[in-house]
Amino acid sequence: MIFERRAYTPRPGKGRLFFEAQERTGYPKNPLWDHKVSYFNALSGPTDQIVHYWTYEDLGEWQATYDVVYSNEMVQEYLGHVRPLFLKQGYEFFAPAPIEQLSPYFSDDKRWTVGDPPIADFEEQPELVVEEQIISLNPGALPDYWEAYRAHGLAATQDISESLIGVFRTLLGTQYQVLILRWHQNLCQMSASNAALRQSSAWQAFQDAITPMVSEQHTQILSPWAVPQMAPLFYKGVS
Repeated sequence: MIFERRAYTPRPGKGRLFFEAQERTGYPKNPLWDHKVSYFNALSGPTDQIVHYWTYEDLGEWQATYDVVYSNEMVQEYLGHVRPLFLKQGYEFFAPAPIEQLSPYFSDDKRWTVGDPPIADFEEQPELVVEEQIISLNPGALPDYWEAYRAHGLAATQDISESLIGVFRTLLGTQYQVLILRWHQNLCQMSASNAALRQSSAWQAFQDAITPMVSEQHTQILSPWAVPQMAPLFYKGVS
């Protein structure tokens, strides 16, 4: 299984026009539909950045899906309209962490897809946010990072495991990166959860173990789009 992250940085003030362009399409079902996880607006980091996640069995399925989508004249017309709205567009591919407990929804053995029950309900928790952490490791440090997670990280995060969307490693893109996604009821709950985590001796042991391996850490706060068809991971009844 592969996990695709796309990030679009709009030109100043143009993010709203991208949202409106999506609305005008009516959110039609197409070959990409079953691969969608969620669209997000960034609440921190680059202004107005739009981040979305997709899943595929492998790169072959990803390529075949886009070959069909891009052959559609209406899609090409839509892309001609929205592409000028962006300063940057990029994508990266990730694979599930090699630790079963870190892949509750997205792994080679089980993969959440559109139509499955949501992992949280955005309509009941409209302030829900996703904490996206990307950790860059020194070259070759990834096996030691997983060993540290097994030794200390799993015990430290056991009480908050229900908030875990998944942990992933780079497949294509910047190498030796770890992607961690957690959802929280709101920003206050996220802050309280992280404060409690820092008090854990197991978490401190984990941090002590990985600090020599880490070259950079980046955290971004994301909010799901308030449209069920664009954020099926957080809405009931999307199929």
